[in-house]
Amino acid sequence: MLKSLATEILGTSVEPQLAAEALSPLRGVNRVFLIFADVSNATAARQENSVLAERNGLTERDMIVIRVKGSVAQPLFGSAPPLDAEHLRQAFNVLDGEFRAVLIGKDGTTKMEVREPISAGELFVLIDAMPIRRQESRS
Repeated sequence: MLKSLATEILGTSVEPQLAAEALSPLRGVNRVFLIFADVSNATAARQENSVLAERNGLTERDMIVIRVKGSVAQPLFGSAPPLDAEHLRQAFNVLDGEFRAVLIGKDGTTKMEVREPISAGELFVLIDAMPIRRQESRS
């Protein structure tokens, strides 16, 4: 399962500078999970429900979940400064109405980008394998 997730991750890439610029106020403090909504919102809703059902896990991993739909970038979990939806779409090369889920690490770089929803468990396994997270777990 992780192997297929890694393939999805490596299949598309985002310039780290663009991701860091778009989310710079959160760098070093939070991991950000962006959910870009599809036209019908059905796929995004599945992703949101899966991740938001694990609020304790999100809190434990210092996460903020943000939905980008139309002209609005809205925090669904945690708080974030105002973000420009169009800027985020440009930074991550996502068309309006296209589903995408993107994980940004505390270092401001893109850690994962998928075109199909993933489970909270898969997301947490990926995060827990990151060096910063392993260091946090030891503290």
